[in-house]
Amino acid sequence: MTIIVLTGAPGVGKTSAVMRVARELRERGVKVGGIVSRGLKTNNTRIGFEFIDLTTNDRNVLASITGNG
Repeated sequence: MTIIVLTGAPGVGKTSAVMRVARELRERGVKVGGIVSRGLKTNNTRIGFEFIDLTTNDRNVLASITGNG
């Protein structure tokens, strides 16, 4: 099993990069697993976080100031 951790400053594209790589690997028949978190924004203001299952692409709110998490 290979574990990859990607770090960087907020907004540099870490989640986007991981989602692209996961999609490409799945298209090539590689089993992909894990979760990523993505900030939820309204009017360019962060209001919470969602997590995305890389195996199923299911999304759930992890935390939100709106009370939906």
